[in-house]
Amino acid sequence: MVNPFADIDWNPDRPAVKAFGRIVMIVGIIVAPSAFGLYRWLDTGFFLFISRLFSVFLCLGVISCFAPALGKYIYKVWYFLSACIGLVVTNVLLLLFFYGFFTPIALFMRYIVRRDPLTLKQPSATTWRDHAVPASISQYYRQY
Repeated sequence: MVNPFADIDWNPDRPAVKAFGRIVMIVGIIVAPSAFGLYRWLDTGFFLFISRLFSVFLCLGVISCFAPALGKYIYKVWYFLSACIGLVVTNVLLLLFFYGFFTPIALFMRYIVRRDPLTLKQPSATTWRDHAVPASISQYYRQY
C-alpha cells in the first residue's frame, strides 16, 4: 500500500507555505462568491454552507500568505487531513470496484456460464502428462 504521509513535506519553508496560502486563497476567492450567488438564486442551504466553507478557506489562505508562522500549522493540518481522506477514499473505491465489478463477473462465469477459463479444475486426477521425445536433441535449443 502506498503511504501518502511519506510524501508530505512536514517542515515546509516560507515560500512553500506562501504558495499554499495563495492557492487556498484563490480557490476561496473563486468558489465562495459563486456558491453564495447560487444560494441566492436557488435558495438552498447547501450552497450557503459551501460559500461559508470556502470563505473560511479564503481566511486560511490569507493567514498562510501573510503570517507564514501560523500558516505552517495550517499547512500541516491541511495536508494531514487530505492524506487521511485520500487513504480512505482510495481504499473504498478499490473495494467498491473489486466487489462491484469483478465479483459479479466471477459469479456469472462460475454459476451461469459454468466455464472454467483458467482451468482451475483439472479434468482428471492425474497430473502427470507423457512427454513426446523429440527426434533430435537440437530441437531443445529451438523452442520457438
